[in-house]
Amino acid sequence: MKTFEINRQIQSLNQTIKEIDNLNKPDFELYSHWAKYICILISGLLENSIKILYSDFSKRNAQEPVSKYIEIQLNKIKNPNSEVFLNVAGSFKEIWRTELENFITTSGQKEAIDAIIANRHNIVHGKNSGITLARVKEYYTKTIAVLEFIEKQLQ
Repeated sequence: MKTFEINRQIQSLNQTIKEIDNLNKPDFELYSHWAKYICILISGLLENSIKILYSDFSKRNAQEPVSKYIEIQLNKIKNPNSEVFLNVAGSFKEIWRTELENFITTSGQKEAIDAIIANRHNIVHGKNSGITLARVKEYYTKTIAVLEFIEKQLQ
């Protein structure tokens, strides 16, 4: 990722995952808690990224009042699932929505984003999420691919 703030969050997540992977003694209950924590961080990454990527685009391509309006609208987004990503992309250009939809439906990225947001909801509301460390890492890889795709669209 070229966007500094998003890259910083990704590096932080990568470091956390690396530290978990390097734990000496596997403790499955502890791994379950780590999986929930990582899921929450990925959810935050998704929320921040949609705002940052499209706000940066609008700052580069629109006059200040329009850019400010777009930023305010994007800041209202909370816990963006795949449909929110598609709607935002389509609000800028319908072809971006189509391209993004084609991309996320081919390799499980749509399911990954939706699972992160659904699990985040369950976790913060004290419900059983059933998320595992292996699964959350898989979702993480797929969400990064989506963010990279969007970043390329907006260049």
